[in-house]
Amino acid sequence: MKRFYRYVGIVFLFTTVCPVAGLGATGVLYEDHRGGFSAEARFRFQSLVNFQNEIVGQIRRLRLRVRGYVVKRDWLYGIQLGFSRQDMDWDTSAYPNVLRDAWVRWEPSAAFHLQWGLFKLPGNRQRVVSSGEMQFIDRSISNRTFTLDRDFGVQAGFAGELAGTVWNLKLAISMGDGRNVLNSDTGLAYTARMEWLPMGSFSDGGDYFEGDLKREEEPKLSLGAGISANDRARRTQGTLGKTLSSPRSFSVGFADSVFKWRGLSIYGEYLRRDLQDPIVSNTEFVPAGQGLVLQGGYFFIPDWELVARFTTLKADSKVSTVMPDQVQYTLGVNRYLAGHRVKLQADLTRSEERLAGSNSRTWIGRLQLEFGI
Repeated sequence: MKRFYRYVGIVFLFTTVCPVAGLGATGVLYEDHRGGFSAEARFRFQSLVNFQNEIVGQIRRLRLRVRGYVVKRDWLYGIQLGFSRQDMDWDTSAYPNVLRDAWVRWEPSAAFHLQWGLFKLPGNRQRVVSSGEMQFIDRSISNRTFTLDRDFGVQAGFAGELAGTVWNLKLAISMGDGRNVLNSDTGLAYTARMEWLPMGSFSDGGDYFEGDLKREEEPKLSLGAGISANDRARRTQGTLGKTLSSPRSFSVGFADSVFKWRGLSIYGEYLRRDLQDPIVSNTEFVPAGQGLVLQGGYFFIPDWELVARFTTLKADSKVSTVMPDQVQYTLGVNRYLAGHRVKLQADLTRSEERLAGSNSRTWIGRLQLEFGI
């Protein structure tokens, strides 16, 4: 264990010191110029202050990431570790689940890739977008309830152009039980996602980071949809949540869109989880129902962005006595110091919940610093 933490300390030292020593803000540690391999290490953390009934301050995320290629440039790899309590899923796993990503990808061209290992499933866009590249301090409540997450498996990706438009297709088969489970079963998860970009590609992959930081000169639009079927899931949300006493099979459908133009960004997302028997026991149930997210942002002056979001969460009738309906209204402001790498974020949320005829309302204020390379 001491040796493990020693290695972590070395990686952290390189990621913080090397850019200062002249290796550049990209965080590249080493590249074999003979073509043997490369390694790029980055770190980031989020320090959050939350105002809701009481004031809570915490390091919400602390991540170390290493990516590069081995042998040839079309053989890529990625490793990511998380060290905060939330990163390690203490509340649901009851042990330090440090490993977040560990994958190898064969990418012979921009039109095709094949990936193996532990990675984010190709689910709803807001989940696939990095938590460090978001307009808001956190993802929506509907995302939190119905999203997919990381899983161990294999994924194939296809991309192409048709009549001047761009399309992307991703297919994945995975274990369906989430990150680093000790035991599994014969049930698997099957996920498919399709995207269509009728106005061409976004600048620098802008359809997968929030906010129009690139100030798209021409309007850009991406439409996405997909479905995931999890057979005999062992956790309340399949790849997330607490372990169930009895497995459940369910499907999750999702559709999303993002539009950007000259500092304006508009995003919408719909998610739905369906299953026959969501009530497992008197204390266990699988969240079923649907959620909707509408959000937008605009750069009113350089590096300052105003954002707003509306979110609804509607429980299925089978779980309406144990799962509340929710509505949230959020307003925020972002100050970008170095794009998404270094930024200050503040938002204020009005949250309403309704369960079994009773209503509750609360205000949530948050302030966060994102810092990384």
